[in-house]
Amino acid sequence: MNRESSNSVKELCEFIWHLEEKYQLFDLKINDVYIWEYIRMQFYYNLAVSIGVLTPQTKRKSKLNRIWFFVKSFKNILTNNFWTLRKYDTIFLSHTRSVKVNEDYIDIYTNFLIDELSTSQTIVDFEGDYQGNHVRKNKHAVHILDWVKQLVYVKYFFIAKKQLLNQGEIDLIRSIENDINQQYGGNFSFLSFLENKVKQFNLYYDIYSKIFKKVTPSSIYLTTAYYYAPITKAAKENNIKVMELQHGIISKYHLGYSFPNITKPLHYFPDELLVWGANWTKMSDFPLAEHNIVVDKFRYLEIKKKQFSDKTKIRNSFLILSQTAISEKVAQKLLDNIEFFKEKKIIYKLHPGEFEIWQNNKSLIKLKELLDIEIVTNQKDMYYLMAICEYQVGVFSTALYEGLEFNCKTVLLDVDGIEYMEDFIRVNEPIILK
Repeated sequence: MNRESSNSVKELCEFIWHLEEKYQLFDLKINDVYIWEYIRMQFYYNLAVSIGVLTPQTKRKSKLNRIWFFVKSFKNILTNNFWTLRKYDTIFLSHTRSVKVNEDYIDIYTNFLIDELSTSQTIVDFEGDYQGNHVRKNKHAVHILDWVKQLVYVKYFFIAKKQLLNQGEIDLIRSIENDINQQYGGNFSFLSFLENKVKQFNLYYDIYSKIFKKVTPSSIYLTTAYYYAPITKAAKENNIKVMELQHGIISKYHLGYSFPNITKPLHYFPDELLVWGANWTKMSDFPLAEHNIVVDKFRYLEIKKKQFSDKTKIRNSFLILSQTAISEKVAQKLLDNIEFFKEKKIIYKLHPGEFEIWQNNKSLIKLKELLDIEIVTNQKDMYYLMAICEYQVGVFSTALYEGLEFNCKTVLLDVDGIEYMEDFIRVNEPIILK
């Protein structure tokens, strides 16, 4: 592979699969950790950002931000800590991002399932912060995880400079690092990245092992399991069943779910994956047996379809579905095709990760000057907008699949990430703007 060909999600994934096969990365065990399973998605995002395929989804936290988070979380730590834990049948590790529903903020992926299951078992929701904040007023049992995050920060401080890798491991990682930098002509520090993640893994694993011994759940539900390998390891070692709830798009180019060269089970993948419909079971090369991919439903979407079933669509209306990781590219592609959107009703729905930073998107500011567009944060329900708009416009947002449920016609923008939509394009034949 050469550098010029590796400037898209597709080529980046193919390069990573090449590294996995060349170096047998799934067999790489450091400090008793199969570390590649933990860092695979984080490595993908970091490398994608460094070569310009994606843009950072959040601003990097400064030391001052972390100190401020500690101050804000002090009250939570007093009332939510290891000593306040008690026994529950089931733990939910809810998604950190919240959506406003009927004046309350909830996690749309877990909230309704918690309500269903609470009639027959005791459940606690382990809630992490979203960008340092907690905005939910939950009606079910909740345990705030600020203390875990702070404990990891403190413990990490004492081991930050400790060298964990032996010389053979360092030589191997340097070889991989050289391949990466020869491919992309950059200065990606894979060695320091990996060593930091090994330390983080062990810290989280140790804490959650103790948590599970105290809470003694029989099952755990979570989203984005690819970030929670230490938790999954601790759970499995305590005979706790781990189930992941689908939270977004799944495709052969989503490295949280796509494992084309795997021939044996992974150590830290959930025991079951619950997906929103039968079609999703075929969307990727899952490292699970078929019977462990369970067809479920997206409860929040079903509620919204009923709520807005009486709405009428506005002719020539376009709902732009932005995405944090490619926000500049989305706006720029709209500028490139500005003639297509002239004299149309344009509603530009920001991703929650953009609410505070969209004014920094120069292409979007220019677009707003040239077109009469309405920029929407969370003041209008996205599903209401889908119900009234004739077209939806995006790249690889999960919302595009949801828009089909509201009979939206689709326009795709040909920018990095459209590879995720190969099956969508084949089945739905959308308009594609180059």
